[in-house]
Amino acid sequence: MDKHHSKKLHYYIRGAILLGLTSYIAYLAYFNKLHYYIVPKMIPYIMLTTFVLYILALYSIYLAWQEKRKHEHENEHEHRHDCDCQHEPPTSKLKSTFIYSLFILPLLLGFALPDQLMGSDMAAVKGMNLSAGAGSIANGNEMLTENKLLTSTSSSSNNAAADAGEQTVPSSAAGDKSEVDERGEIVSAVQDEGLSSKGPTDGANETNEYGYIDSENEGINSDKAAAGSAEGQPLSEQSFDALFPSDQYSVELAELGKLLYQQDTITVTEEGFLEILTTLDLYRENFLGKSIVMSGFVYREDDMSSDKFVVSRMAMQCCSADASPYGFLVQWDDANTLEKDAWVHITGEFALTSYRGIEIVQLNVKQLNRTEAPNDPYVYPYFDDFVKLAELQ
Repeated sequence: MDKHHSKKLHYYIRGAILLGLTSYIAYLAYFNKLHYYIVPKMIPYIMLTTFVLYILALYSIYLAWQEKRKHEHENEHEHRHDCDCQHEPPTSKLKSTFIYSLFILPLLLGFALPDQLMGSDMAAVKGMNLSAGAGSIANGNEMLTENKLLTSTSSSSNNAAADAGEQTVPSSAAGDKSEVDERGEIVSAVQDEGLSSKGPTDGANETNEYGYIDSENEGINSDKAAAGSAEGQPLSEQSFDALFPSDQYSVELAELGKLLYQQDTITVTEEGFLEILTTLDLYRENFLGKSIVMSGFVYREDDMSSDKFVVSRMAMQCCSADASPYGFLVQWDDANTLEKDAWVHITGEFALTSYRGIEIVQLNVKQLNRTEAPNDPYVYPYFDDFVKLAELQ
């Protein structure tokens, strides 16, 4: 009798837990809050899982009912219904309580605690990424690291160029293939057939501070290229290749950069948010002076001046556990009037500044409007053709 009663109780508890999980997921779906915790593409699979959980809950209740029938017909059906292959419930009450609490307590917390969007508090824990390609800043003494574009060539390419008598960018010291600029970044010379010239130099081609070859005729230097663009003169494909060098991992970003470069105002859309931010940061020198439009929540570090804040979005790869904040530093004289987590829509001039000894992107506000948080405040990885991101501008 005690055995049947114990098994029946365990089945009822398991069924109740499964029904609770099903109800909680249904609650989140009904109030459109599932995207607080998982990426939208996962929602259909979660709904399918919810249906399976519901079936399992009904099955557990059915097993409890079967145990009741066993008890009523114990003498007649004892051997028929007992199955040695089934896992018996824990016999210790303490052990049973511990195991079930691992499921019940999180479920109760889910119902009891409010569903909130991740914002500044989570960003402070995760560390704000002010350089879309790499590092982050965090409270304490952690340093901000930035993504660097390293364009290098192998020594065999340099030797081949030397044997052919081709002109290459001089290094800062004999035998060096790279040089360090005033920002402490490793910068390597760009080797390209379209940028090298055979024979002795005539002074027409010079190298800029980043190791790229400046061509007066081609307008490869970013300042000259920008001037040429302002005059309505289209840049050649060769010039674009010099402005947006790439390797096998950044080809798509370089192509996106070429398309964004041709626009005076660049909108950082929710779709492709990370990819656009990464492109702007990776080729930052090429976008100086352009207008950037973006939306996000206000975030501040303790050591930021009163006229600065970060316009940020939380980027989610799969679920809220892997979410990370990304954004750009913003300079606005009235920044101290904005409370943390306030949502703003800004238009700012793309510029560079130094923060904690590292050069980062800064947007100097031209226009700022307060706005409401969107229904889905998070941004997600973009898997489509990057060219389509430029078409959204």
